[in-house]
Amino acid sequence: MSNSLKQSLILKYLRSKENQIATLNEILQNAGVNTYYCNGEKHIGAILSNMVKNRQLTRVKKGTFKIFDYKEFLTNNKYLIDDADTLF
Repeated sequence: MSNSLKQSLILKYLRSKENQIATLNEILQNAGVNTYYCNGEKHIGAILSNMVKNRQLTRVKKGTFKIFDYKEFLTNNKYLIDDADTLF
């Protein structure tokens, strides 16, 4: 599934940052995605939540996001691979 324009802008903004971490307000102000007349935080928050669900982003803490790191995910969840032999 391809990213929407707003998702692509968010990922581009996060990649441009040195530590690849940003808050919701930073994304709203700098990424060029806030085109909503009302409730911009709610709409962008929903996009960010979907990106977390699809493993494009990681929620560091409430309102703070970073790009999802697959290597970090696999090392922290090593049991997913190790327990595969014992399942069958």
